[in-house]
Amino acid sequence: MRLAGILWRFLEAHEPCVARAAQVPSFDLVTTVPSSSPAADEQRGRLRLIVSWCEPVASRFERVLRATGEVHGRHYDEGRYRCEADLSGKNVLLVDDTWTSGGHAQSAGRTLIKAGASTVAAVVIGRHLRPEWELTPGGETSGDRYDALPRRFDWTTCAVH
Repeated sequence: MRLAGILWRFLEAHEPCVARAAQVPSFDLVTTVPSSSPAADEQRGRLRLIVSWCEPVASRFERVLRATGEVHGRHYDEGRYRCEADLSGKNVLLVDDTWTSGGHAQSAGRTLIKAGASTVAAVVIGRHLRPEWELTPGGETSGDRYDALPRRFDWTTCAVH
C-alpha cells in the first residue's frame, strides 16, 4: 500500500513533467518491468497490482511484457523480455520497483521500442536504500551518494527537475 501511495502521489503531481522530459504530450500506455524469470514474475506480481491501484494511471495500465526466462543476472539483454502487444506509435510509461544496475528496465524499454513504441520513459519507485551497499568494490556506497545530494527528499520537488 505504501508503494502504491508513493507512486500515486508522484504521478499525480509529476507525470506531466516526465512526459515533457520525454518530449511527448502524455503517455498512452503504462506498463511494468517483469521479474526476470516467468515463475518469479507470476509469484511476485505485486508491482502490477500497485500500478493497477494507482488512480492517475490505472485506466492506461496494461501488462504487455513477459519474461522469457532465457536471461539471468542483472545486465541489459534484448532477449530478457517479450512484448505481447503491438505498440505502434504509442508513448509508454514504464514502471519499475527497484533500480540496481538498470539492466532490467533498459531491457524492457528496448523490447517496448522493438514492439513499435514511439517513446518509452521510466519511473522507478524504490523500496529501500542500503547505505552500506558499495557501488564499486571498496568504493563509493549508496549512503555516500545519498549524503552528497544537494537537498533532502521533498514531495514538491520533481525528480525530473
